[in-house]
Amino acid sequence: MRDTVASPGAFPTRPDLASTIGRELTAVLAAATAVTQANAASLTQGAGPEMAELARFGEAQTPGATTDRLPEQSLSLDAEFISDLTLNLFNAPRISAAGAMALRALSLPIAQALTFERRQRELTRRETALSQQRAVVEHAAQCCGLTGVLMATPFHKEAQCRLAKADRATLLHIDIDDFRTINDRLGPRTGDDYLLALADAVKSVAGTGALSGRIGDDRFALLLIDQTRGTDAIIALLREAYEDGIHPLGFPELGRLRIGVATRRDRTLSYEDFKTQADVALAAAKAMGRNQTVHHEPSLDRLYDHRAFQTSFTDALQKGEIIPFFQPILDLDTGVPYGLEVLARWKMPDGEIKSPAAFAGAFSDRSIAPMLTRRIVDGLARALEEWHVQGATIGQVCLNVTAADVGEPDQLLDITHQLAAAGLPSTSLTLEITENIVLEDRKGQMRRVLQTLRDQGVRVALDDFGTGYGSLAHLSSWPVDILKIDRQFVERLARSPRDREIVRALISLGANLGLDVVAEGIETDWQRRFLSEAGAALGQGYLFAKPLPASAYFEFIAGQTKGQHVS
Repeated sequence: MRDTVASPGAFPTRPDLASTIGRELTAVLAAATAVTQANAASLTQGAGPEMAELARFGEAQTPGATTDRLPEQSLSLDAEFISDLTLNLFNAPRISAAGAMALRALSLPIAQALTFERRQRELTRRETALSQQRAVVEHAAQCCGLTGVLMATPFHKEAQCRLAKADRATLLHIDIDDFRTINDRLGPRTGDDYLLALADAVKSVAGTGALSGRIGDDRFALLLIDQTRGTDAIIALLREAYEDGIHPLGFPELGRLRIGVATRRDRTLSYEDFKTQADVALAAAKAMGRNQTVHHEPSLDRLYDHRAFQTSFTDALQKGEIIPFFQPILDLDTGVPYGLEVLARWKMPDGEIKSPAAFAGAFSDRSIAPMLTRRIVDGLARALEEWHVQGATIGQVCLNVTAADVGEPDQLLDITHQLAAAGLPSTSLTLEITENIVLEDRKGQMRRVLQTLRDQGVRVALDDFGTGYGSLAHLSSWPVDILKIDRQFVERLARSPRDREIVRALISLGANLGLDVVAEGIETDWQRRFLSEAGAALGQGYLFAKPLPASAYFEFIAGQTKGQHVS
């Protein structure tokens, strides 16, 4: 950007400002020399040759004149020095009229030149400041303000650029288990500490050619190109660095890492497909539980690639491959069946039965979850009709429902009507909800729906009780009749005194609140005896029976009637 100074014609226009100023300052110095010489010689009239030359230069400073006759020099002089010099020359006692006229003529172009220079310096300063501000804004737009790593869009753009020049690469998608619980229980500031610990860990293991970014709320990505260390070794270092970072926070049971790994062996794999593979691997790691690492393989796509999964699972629903299984709930003292829990299973074309862990994404997908529940209820209704014909006593039926089900009042009303037509009154139906449903109910609509059904005789069970850190608070505001103690506490009873005390406290809490308590995951008789002595009346688990298809469940009921246990 250039700035120009208006001039009456005395200031010559030159592309090289420094050269122009230098020539004019040379003339001033010549004038200074002349004045000094004149004073030394006690000149009282006229001027020497230098002053005469300077006078002719002054006369030449008229519109259209140039300064080509002056010596070609460029002086680097301070503006304050020039100002003082000019003032001293004007005030010199012996300067001649010709010298004064020459200096007067020089004062205007010098002043204009210095003004121009000052403006240029100011513009340069402003441009530098703007450039620095622009860099700050651009950095803020591209990088996470908390962790300092790239945000999703710039990360993906940079990753594509780097992959265009590389054949082999590895992409890690990493997220923090229980991050939502961390924020709810410990507050967002502690949640930020976990994010910082993960960001620092990712950056610490990223070597030459690596790229890191935050691509989601608690999800990070690490792109490795031309790494000399193996991927498993890098993941081990990453986990170690992260655990060192969260150790001072004091909650070692929270915030473990789940990692999905994708490997690209040549440039035929596009970045979008590469990224999808890492997503699929991470989804598989989530389905496996906490603190898991999964490397992508093609067999995972059908289950965990969201788009492919939606297509395949919808197709499975339409073909009747999603069916109900039934696990009995028994009185822990007598072994008499109290009722059953309805569980979803995927019966593959080859006969393999997949548990919900293989299609966990369906329960949180609001477009699929209602269809899944409908198919399970259809199968349940057919089973109820068959069991009634066979004379079986069913007892209480516990049906798992999703947030999408509870969020649609008509869905649950239709279900209760359908089951009532199949012979199950509303008083024999229990809807099992998880704490995730409670946490998603921002406006209270889901709570009101459940309360309406409860007023009609339907019971409500809070599943996996004890694993959600807000469970106690929810008991005071949500319509709950049954607490189901999570299997992880039952599993650790024999080796963990702490878990034994927790289970005793949960059972006591339920009794004091007038709630039924069901212990899940009972696998040994020792566990059954402990739970019974602690006050739990009901339980379910492999000790009594695995989840069974409808026909096998009827056989189980018949066997129980004869005092037999089927496993």
